[in-house]
Amino acid sequence: MYKVTLEQLAYHNLERHSLIDRAPAVDAIRVIEDICGLNAQGALNYNQSLWARVEGVWVIEKDGDAWNLSVELFK
Repeated sequence: MYKVTLEQLAYHNLERHSLIDRAPAVDAIRVIEDICGLNAQGALNYNQSLWARVEGVWVIEKDGDAWNLSVELFK
């Protein structure tokens, strides 16, 4: 059994959710998998959640019943 401090646990959780260092855009799907998907009440919240974790700007649009994710990178 390992003993960890509350600070170590908090750091681990923030790091696991890509909130310490933003991930590159190519790792976007891994980030979504790491945080077990995205959940928000509106599309803007999805965008903000991804923006906080992944470099680049994400655009999420609803097409009928499906949500489409696409990335637009700004350099």
